[in-house]
Amino acid sequence: MFSVIFGALFASTLITTPAFANEEDAKLVAVRVLDTMGNPIPNAWVRLPETEGRRMVDEFGKWQAKSLYELDGNELFFLRGMTLDFTISAPGYTSRSVAYEVQKRRNLITVSLQPMTHKILEEGEDNDLMIRWFQRTYVEEEE
Repeated sequence: MFSVIFGALFASTLITTPAFANEEDAKLVAVRVLDTMGNPIPNAWVRLPETEGRRMVDEFGKWQAKSLYELDGNELFFLRGMTLDFTISAPGYTSRSVAYEVQKRRNLITVSLQPMTHKILEEGEDNDLMIRWFQRTYVEEEE
């Protein structure tokens, strides 16, 4: 009797596992990357920490998906109410971190990247070139 009840509880747990519901409930999330003039940045990429790699935007500066793969290989579905912490980067621009809560529909995040400022090094400063480079490549937090 105990094994029948335990087996029924175990089976019902498998059926209601979020992995089965997540795929059909997944929401399409899009990120559009623009420069300060409103032009797309086609060589930008989008990264979600704890997932595999970074994703390149298309020629219109847009990337979209309903899911990504986590480092352990599990698929992470974008579900309504979930907060996604994206890092958006492009060569020559200051990276930005953006937190976004997934909505029921129309999940379009538009991110404007600022060009990096370049400083001409004075004589003798070349020894600290790498330190200065790391200081200039900080991640700006979304307000």
